[in-house]
Amino acid sequence: MKSRIYITLYVFVLLFFSSIVCAQELNLPFFSEEQGVSQCPNGYYIVGIFCRGTYCDTKSLICMPYTNKFDPSARYYWSPWFSEERNGGVINKREFASGLGCSGSYCDNLRIKFTKSNIKTNNGNCYSTKYFSEEGKAFEKCKHGYYVSGISCKGNYCDSLSLTCCEAK
Repeated sequence: MKSRIYITLYVFVLLFFSSIVCAQELNLPFFSEEQGVSQCPNGYYIVGIFCRGTYCDTKSLICMPYTNKFDPSARYYWSPWFSEERNGGVINKREFASGLGCSGSYCDNLRIKFTKSNIKTNNGNCYSTKYFSEEGKAFEKCKHGYYVSGISCKGNYCDSLSLTCCEAK
């Protein structure tokens, strides 16, 4: 009887804490050039991207909160457009990404929405993920405590993506 109570308590604690951790991460709906843009809500930064479809055409942002409340200090701006033919990416070691826009065939042209916040800032300690596409591992995600601060692409129609992840302070 006692072991049954402990097992039930263990399962409850495990489920309770795993739901807290999972509830913080927000996977946004997939989008492509038809929708044009996907954006994390206020108080969230991008921590990863999924892709699927031909040339990694359809993408989904993985967002994580950097605060547990509305951020009145947040200021937003968009990067210039980029693709494998133009610049190959945008990296910003000062702010974090909170949105992604795309246009052109197969979501070929990309731009990043950056957020400048007084609550959680970029300390400039960054690394880049391996390139990913729908042909293999169709996503990458920053390690804990890091947020997306840039995206690079290569291949036809910006098919393969790499995330620049920077540590927050």
